[in-house]
Amino acid sequence: MVLLLSAVLLASSEWRNLRRLDAVRIHTRHTTRIQETSLSLQESLLGDLARGKPIDPATIEDLRREISEIRALDLQLAPESSAQLESLEAILSRGGQLRAADMLSALDLARGILTAEAGAQARLLARVDADARAGIALTAGVFLALVSLAGMGGWTFRRRIVKPLDDLRRLLSRLADREFNVVAVEGAHPVLRPLLENYNYLVTRLGELEEAHRSRADSLEKEVRAAAQTLLEQQRTIARAERLAALGEMAGTLAHEVRNPLAGILMGLSNLRRDVGEPELVARIEVLTGEIDRLARLLTGFLAGARHAPEPLRELDVRALATELLALIRYQIPESLQLECRIPAGIRCRLPRDRLRQALLNLVLNSVRAMQDATGTIVVSAEQADGKLVLSVCDEGSGFPAEMLSGGPQPFASWRDGGTGLGLAIVRRVVGDLAGELRLENRRPRGACVHLILPIDRG
Repeated sequence: MVLLLSAVLLASSEWRNLRRLDAVRIHTRHTTRIQETSLSLQESLLGDLARGKPIDPATIEDLRREISEIRALDLQLAPESSAQLESLEAILSRGGQLRAADMLSALDLARGILTAEAGAQARLLARVDADARAGIALTAGVFLALVSLAGMGGWTFRRRIVKPLDDLRRLLSRLADREFNVVAVEGAHPVLRPLLENYNYLVTRLGELEEAHRSRADSLEKEVRAAAQTLLEQQRTIARAERLAALGEMAGTLAHEVRNPLAGILMGLSNLRRDVGEPELVARIEVLTGEIDRLARLLTGFLAGARHAPEPLRELDVRALATELLALIRYQIPESLQLECRIPAGIRCRLPRDRLRQALLNLVLNSVRAMQDATGTIVVSAEQADGKLVLSVCDEGSGFPAEMLSGGPQPFASWRDGGTGLGLAIVRRVVGDLAGELRLENRRPRGACVHLILPIDRG
């Protein structure tokens, strides 16, 4: 609007100056005609008087017609010039009756007309000069106004548009770093306010969702850790139960072995009682026989209570079982140790899930204890070959001693300080119950592997 108004004002000023310049140009041209008429009148008068001749009527008539034509053009002359031109034409209309005095009066009128027109022309030029100066001042003022408006507009544009947009760009780049800061809306252009308010609502909502996600993740992590701790405690309970079962098995074996000699002793005492004739000795033998018989009954009862039903077989995914177990163990081992599952997908077989899981748990925990605080990787792998499942646990520890490799694991026989020797014995019993095979080997340059070879073509 300012530019348009300035252009209109400048165009109007220039158009008015052009009109006035045209008027000056026309006025100058007709003033020149008046001046030429005056000179012709002066020359005619002076020439005729100098020669002593009368004034030529033809010359006078020519001058009158020139004056008449000038009046008929309706020029923009000075107000007094029109009356003087009329008087001059009246004098020249006398023709041959003109006298020298009349000619002098005509010359005075012509000079008056020229003087008036010179003054009018000077005033007209002065107005043109004033208008030109005003146009220059207006142009300078418009230029200064435009510069000021441009400066103020630039400052306003930067403060109310560029700065909010730059703040928005900077904050958007920080969203990836989870910095949910709002942008200032005060002072922003009204056009940008909806955009900035929507952005502030967006980042506020994102911050709330991020906080909820973080809280949920923390809660889930705590629940997972608690569940893992519970499951590991259950595994430890099962491990203790397995150890007690091993003890029970050993005690059952011992009771079985003891019961046979007791039966022989009991038979021998019965024979001895028949051969002894003294009543006192017979009484003593009967007391011994009663105690031995009671001991045999106790051992028989113990063996009957030690018998338990085997765990049923289930269809299971070996890889899923091992992955779940390693995920639980991960929380309980040093960060320097890595657990890796290299079991291909799709290996499925019918096995006792809990006992197989307990066997794997014992093997992995044994590997962790063998590696102590060193760095390394414990690998659980499996493969199917010839109708059998080969499940292996390998570590980078110190390996098995030679006597362990040659004689196999034995209950209560451990080569580590603080070990009970029941872990591998339990694994061996699980494998034995499944008609499988347990193999121990050392790796080079260091480490050990335990292989469980289990038949999987079971109905």
